[in-house]
Amino acid sequence: MSQDISLERVSYHEAGHAVASYLVGVKFSHVTIVPEKNRLGYLKNSKTEQKRAMFLSDKYQKLNDYTRKRILICVAGSVAENLYTKDGIRLGAYDLDEAWLLAYCLSISDRGKWPLTPWDYYYEVEDKFKEELIWKAIETLASELLVRRTIGYRAAVEIIEKIILDFPTST
Repeated sequence: MSQDISLERVSYHEAGHAVASYLVGVKFSHVTIVPEKNRLGYLKNSKTEQKRAMFLSDKYQKLNDYTRKRILICVAGSVAENLYTKDGIRLGAYDLDEAWLLAYCLSISDRGKWPLTPWDYYYEVEDKFKEELIWKAIETLASELLVRRTIGYRAAVEIIEKIILDFPTST
């Protein structure tokens, strides 16, 4: 892994995952820019979401909806990072591998018909992230990640909603 990759770049990548998770309604445990193993940062799924995925495995339509959301979340890191850097280089090979695997699973459940590729989802997320308030939420969360390094779900939601909804959330 290259040492030339800036922490700021990683913070935008991970903030993209977190904002996408928020937008599609998938909870996570935390988002971090603290390196672990072969990752420069990551969004940790909550235990509730992991159990939900297992529960949905026998519920065809709900599983497909959830799988589509997971693909959106996978590509969102690269989208945010590329909108920030504008250099066309994307981190997160693991994210894209997971997105392709999830798309393949969708194709199996749709009897071999490829519904959409991860690149279709990429452009959908890119359009959403170009919205002013959404991008401001990503910038703000990325900045907070640089300070805190790790942010839990509730704190991330408060940061996002303060921008998107223009008031802090009450928990």
